Amino acid sequence: MHLLVPHEHHLLAAGYLEITRTRRWPDEQLVDGLRMTSACRAIADTARKARSAREVSVLVDECVRSGLTSIDDLLAELREGPRQGSSHLRRVLLSRVEGASEGLEVLLEALVAGAGLGQQGAQVRLVGPSGEPVGQPAVWIDSVGLAIEVATPDPAWVARQQRYSMFGVSVFPVSSQLLQADPAGQARVLSTAVATAARRPRPSVSAVRVA
Repeated sequence: MHLLVPHEHHLLAAGYLEITRTRRWPDEQLVDGLRMTSACRAIADTARKARSAREVSVLVDECVRSGLTSIDDLLAELREGPRQGSSHLRRVLLSRVEGASEGLEVLLEALVAGAGLGQQGAQVRLVGPSGEPVGQPAVWIDSVGLAIEVATPDPAWVARQQRYSMFGVSVFPVSSQLLQADPAGQARVLSTAVATAARRPRPSVSAVRVA
C-alpha cells in the first residue's frame, strides 16, 4: 500500500505500507470511505519508484488498456510532477508518442528545466524592428535572444535559420533522439550556449505570443 502524506509530516513505513511525503497534494477521491488519489497520480508515483523502464512499460500499458488513465493524462502528470525518479516514465511515455508534439513538448520542458532556466517562452513568434516576421522557435529565451529549434532536413527549416541569421538571432538546434539519449548532457550544452549568447549584443527582435 502506498500512502501519501503532507511533506511536513514525518511517518515511518512499516511492512507493506510505503509512505511518500509530498508538497503537491493531489485532488482526492472517496472510494469505499477511503481518500484516494487519481489513478494517473498513483501510476506516476509508482513509476518513479520502479527499478526499470520495463516495469513502467508493463504498468502503463496495462492501466491504459484497462481505461484507468490515458497517455495524455500521464504526460500532463509528468510535466507537473517532480523530475526526480521520472526518467523511466518519461522514456516509456515518449516511446508511445514518438514524433508527436506532446512528446516533444515534454522533452523540451525537461531540457529547459535541466539547464536551470525556469519558465521560458513557448508559442511565440519573433518579429523584427519594423514588424517583419522572423520565425516561431520551439522555445525562446528572451533574456539572451536565443532560439531553440528542432532540427529537420526540410527547406522550410533551413529558410527559417537563414532569417534568424539575418536578424542576429542565435539558434540552439535540438533533436528528439539526442534529448532522449542524453538529457543531462544536452542540458549542460544548452547552459553553455545561453552563457555564450549572454555575452553577445541582444538581437533587435521582439516576441509576440501566439494566441
